Amino acid sequence: MTEEVIAVTQSPQVPQPNATATRPPKPVPTVEIVVNGKKVSVPKHVTGAQIKSAAGVPADFDLFRVHNRKEIPVANDEQLTVTKGEKFIASPTLDPSFLEHPMQAAAADSVRDTFPDHTIDVEQSGDGTAIITVRDVSIGEGWDRPAIDLEVKLQVTFPSTPPYPFYGPAGMTRTSGPALVQIQPFVPLDGQQRTQISLNKPFDPAAETLGARFAAVVRWLRSPR
Repeated sequence: MTEEVIAVTQSPQVPQPNATATRPPKPVPTVEIVVNGKKVSVPKHVTGAQIKSAAGVPADFDLFRVHNRKEIPVANDEQLTVTKGEKFIASPTLDPSFLEHPMQAAAADSVRDTFPDHTIDVEQSGDGTAIITVRDVSIGEGWDRPAIDLEVKLQVTFPSTPPYPFYGPAGMTRTSGPALVQIQPFVPLDGQQRTQISLNKPFDPAAETLGARFAAVVRWLRSPR
């Protein structure tokens, strides 16, 4: 009897997917925030140091998170969860050797461009603030003087803290028309009396320069309403 040999052919093994194989990392979600008036993309979960690096500001600058018109300090190693459109300020460390805030310097340049025929004074202080003055600005009729030195005090957190209020010489009064609630003739400013000019409206540094805001105040003085 002939014995039949039946060959059993095995199917080739098909590699099974490895459930534990390394998968490509998911992209880190980013958020667009605003640092010193400029849009910057950062991870949603980010440190203070990473924000300064993404904004291209010096590492020794102080970082502030703007919330409800307040500036909250942020440490370099502090972990934050940021949201779209949040505002931050990176400003120089408050050191007496610091000479000029870059945002304030740019703002002063815009005032010089807007008032090329006037003397522009910039007075820096040791606390990081600066008073910018446009000399001998004509303010039109209806006032007790034809021209004034118009000034504003910029905070170290400018432009997050808007340029407000503006000031003229002490005792400014109207000689015609009704009294103006926006004018307070005697208020203190760094130990000296000034007239406060309170024209409070939103300030968007991406759309308006400090020079443009000065010009708007001058227009109002010439035609108050």
